[in-house]
Amino acid sequence: MRLWPRSLYWQLVIVLLVGLMVAQVLSAWIHFEDRGRALNRMGGVHLMHRIVSAVQLIDPAAEPERQRLVAVLSAPPLQISLHPQMPPPPVKAGEHAELENFMARGLGRRLGAGHPLQVQVHRAAPRRGNHRRPFPREPGEGPGWRRLPAYVPLAFAVDVGLQNGGALRFDFRVLEDALPSPRRMLWALAVLAASVILLALLAVRMVTRPLSALAIGARELGMDIHRSPLPERGPEEVRQVARALNEMQARLAEFLRQRTHMLAAVSHDLKTPITRLRLRTEMLDDEVARARFEDDLKEMEQMVSDALDFMRDIEREEPRQPVDLEALLESVCSDSTQEGRVELSLSAPEAVRARPLALKRAFANLVGNALKFGDRVSVYASQDASGTRVRIEDDGPGIPESELERVFEPFYRVEPSRNRATGGSGLGLSIARSAIVAEGGRIQLANRDRGGLRVSVDLPGPDS
Repeated sequence: MRLWPRSLYWQLVIVLLVGLMVAQVLSAWIHFEDRGRALNRMGGVHLMHRIVSAVQLIDPAAEPERQRLVAVLSAPPLQISLHPQMPPPPVKAGEHAELENFMARGLGRRLGAGHPLQVQVHRAAPRRGNHRRPFPREPGEGPGWRRLPAYVPLAFAVDVGLQNGGALRFDFRVLEDALPSPRRMLWALAVLAASVILLALLAVRMVTRPLSALAIGARELGMDIHRSPLPERGPEEVRQVARALNEMQARLAEFLRQRTHMLAAVSHDLKTPITRLRLRTEMLDDEVARARFEDDLKEMEQMVSDALDFMRDIEREEPRQPVDLEALLESVCSDSTQEGRVELSLSAPEAVRARPLALKRAFANLVGNALKFGDRVSVYASQDASGTRVRIEDDGPGIPESELERVFEPFYRVEPSRNRATGGSGLGLSIARSAIVAEGGRIQLANRDRGGLRVSVDLPGPDS
């Protein structure tokens, strides 16, 4: 199963969406990491102010007064306890040595050298039954069902030595319910992501739409060298490609025009020496030789006539219009000289958009070719969602499998299976394929199982 799309539009969309999602996730992660550090640092600053105030009140007081002040100043989230002496220092540095040093320097500057300090910071254990902290509820909001991975605040333990003996122990922890909700930040990130995605989709569409039009125009150029020039719009690179294709189309059309005019002129000029040769042939006394010369001259005249018709078809700029395919096929079959040998079966095909004269000549060549080599010819036409299919079948000798493609070459004839005397000039299939391909269609040859040749013509629908 092919999961990666082939369209440039969807490839760019997937790359941009994946890149934006990764960027948003990393941004949210960095934001919450910085938010946690900022909250812990703010908690430490708040604790420093309360420690300084408490030490300045308790240190000069007598022992009974100290106990009373400790009881008064102890209030959640700060717990203060009085000890007879400083505890021993910790064996090793804590996990949050940077924050510990920050608080130690700040308290040292505010309290002075007469108050020894010990600061310990560690992760506070989550509250009981609250391993994932819900966002604080907004006013009028329902239960806090939106959750993020738990933010575990830090716990601070600060020991401060008093000048008159003893030490104070400060235990502080930020209350989880007091932490600001990150919901607004999440909404902001979501709005930013949606806006960037919409703009990215619009930008991708603006870039790929001219490319799609360019691809369609290039494909149509292969079918019709005289089509309208490609519109030169879109990004500068796309304009340059369209301009180069238009210039190439103009050069190809001019080259084809000059070559066609040259071949048409040569074919036309050949009529004069052929006429002279015919006059001289009639003066021959040898009837056998005269008959052979006349046959060769008739074949040359037919080849020149077919070549001129082929050149006219290339030069003709016939406009496309809706064509009643049923009426066209009936006209082709009724115009055939071998009346009664053509069977027509149509399943009410709708109109196709094509050049009527070129399409009629293509089917006339195909039906005429089938009548030359078969006793009975059947023409079928059907239509479905993909377009219209016409099948022309004969009961003739068929074509060798190796020659099924070569017979479309101009002036090429299959000598073993189709006689030179009845095979024509070899331009009929070339003219038919050129006309059908110019309409965006396809023509295929295949030998039938019960003998004969089948020609399948697929034409696009009228809206294609």
